[in-house]
Amino acid sequence: MRSNTKNNFQKYILFIFFVLLFIQSGQAQSLDSLFSKLDFSGSVSFSQNYNDNILDYSPRDIDSLNSGVTQKTSDKYSISEPSDYITTIKAKGGIIAHWFKKNPTIFNIRLSHNFYGNSHIKNNTSWGIEFKQTVKRKNYVTVGLSGVPNNYLRNLKFRRPKKSIDQRYIEVFLNKRGYSFEVGREIVSNTIVDMQYNYFSTDYTTEFDERNNHSNEIVLEGRTKLSREIEISGAYLYDVTKANGSTAIPDSVRVSGVTKLKYRDDVSSTVHRGKIGIDFSFKQRFQLPLKWSTDFIYEKQEYNTTQSLNKYYGRKDSYVKIATEFSFRFEKNYELSLQYYWEENTNSQNISNDFGSYQTHQIGCSFEYHF
Repeated sequence: MRSNTKNNFQKYILFIFFVLLFIQSGQAQSLDSLFSKLDFSGSVSFSQNYNDNILDYSPRDIDSLNSGVTQKTSDKYSISEPSDYITTIKAKGGIIAHWFKKNPTIFNIRLSHNFYGNSHIKNNTSWGIEFKQTVKRKNYVTVGLSGVPNNYLRNLKFRRPKKSIDQRYIEVFLNKRGYSFEVGREIVSNTIVDMQYNYFSTDYTTEFDERNNHSNEIVLEGRTKLSREIEISGAYLYDVTKANGSTAIPDSVRVSGVTKLKYRDDVSSTVHRGKIGIDFSFKQRFQLPLKWSTDFIYEKQEYNTTQSLNKYYGRKDSYVKIATEFSFRFEKNYELSLQYYWEENTNSQNISNDFGSYQTHQIGCSFEYHF
């Protein structure tokens, strides 16, 4: 063991030696030359939002929660009210390296944290790292890594151990990791098309490991400027999610002396999503640093379980989403924005708990400093 460690250490020293020799011999660019070709940029933002349904509860659950938590529902809800005020702090940093003449290399990193005024259990952090390389000016390749650790979902009904009919609700948290690869090209002036592949891995609280899943996404997107003021965009997403519950062996449960099979949740699904967006700039025509952006999104989700006794069998969900924003940029480095977001879900089963259809509204404002 020591011999292997010693050999690795010697290889490491030799590697450093040859790198230093290479640099010293003038075959590589000097550090001064490398740093002289770097540009740095970034931003810090602070936002305040109001969300009237932070956990996407159904109307029946909202009525139950608003009527007060009772002994019967004490383990079903870990929040005291469905709405909350959310404070978000975001930081972004980027390095643009001009090492390949007119083909810049871009490194980006972002970090975001949400603080919930009342429901502190919902506080969460997300992060992302991105590398982008331009090729022959009109083409680009992007690779990214992202994560959302320990994000509270809601309380779900749990039945364990096997052969037990005891039920209780427990708090469920998610850990999500994403990987992305994107290629794009400016096909004509002011018109860009790109294709993106995303892979996501999601882990649930241990008691719900049958919900652990991985997703494969393909995204096709295009955007073009119709004039100096108007830009439109469109996107289509296809997602296939495979969950552990699709292969889990059902539990045998004794109910009133009769043995029944209890299937674990299978959240495997297929998603189709379309988006149309429009951006309108007031700067060119009206000399105002004001921009208006709106996105219209429609999504169809179908659960793929083949187990007829599984509660997700045959379930289909439809989502309609509208997001709009007015942003005002002043003094070059400062930006003030107002946002509104609306989302509605309907499904084929329309049952309470995590099956219920829901509706949510969000409204907020943000201040961002660019440097």
